[in-house]
Amino acid sequence: MTSPLIPENEKERLGALHALGILDTAPEDEFDGITRLAATICGVPESLISLVDTNRQWFKSKILMQACETSRDISFCGHAINNQEDDVFVVADAQNDPRFSDNPLVTAKDGIGFYAGAPIRDEKGFALGTLCVIDSKPQNLNETQLQGLRTLAKNASGLLQLRKKNKELLDLKEYMMSTLTHSIPYLIILDRSGKILQIGDNFTISIPEIRV
Repeated sequence: MTSPLIPENEKERLGALHALGILDTAPEDEFDGITRLAATICGVPESLISLVDTNRQWFKSKILMQACETSRDISFCGHAINNQEDDVFVVADAQNDPRFSDNPLVTAKDGIGFYAGAPIRDEKGFALGTLCVIDSKPQNLNETQLQGLRTLAKNASGLLQLRKKNKELLDLKEYMMSTLTHSIPYLIILDRSGKILQIGDNFTISIPEIRV
């Protein structure tokens, strides 16, 4: 068995992955829709959105797979993220491929016979994981299916980046609220005449008569 190589940019790649705050979160329909469509397009029973962490691959979405994660050193996705381009990493016949023939994921009952994984990259090009399709028997994909897998992987990437932007906005909102709470004891506003209306820290307000 050949274990996957560690990318040269591993520190930066892991930093980008962890910054998403998505690891170990609950399933989400948007991601599950991508895996279901990938399985349908490729004509296979199993599909995953796999994020490659330090020592594991964790599944944000999974069709058929029972486990939530597996060890990185036996993962197929660990190999797929090393593709320098956005090409699909294909293992047409895992049982007869010397890199994988004795892999526990292959030798297990109903183990992997076929694998194809398209890298999921962030806006800086870091491969965070893959959208992959799996079957227990050997097979291959035609060009239309490969292109569909690439496109869906980009859709998964877009969802991850949207999630990151939302997280950044929430973090900024919390920071601003905390800063305002600790630095501004009173909110000062003026009426039309320029007279100060003061709201105290108990949020009561006394408004003088205003003559127009």
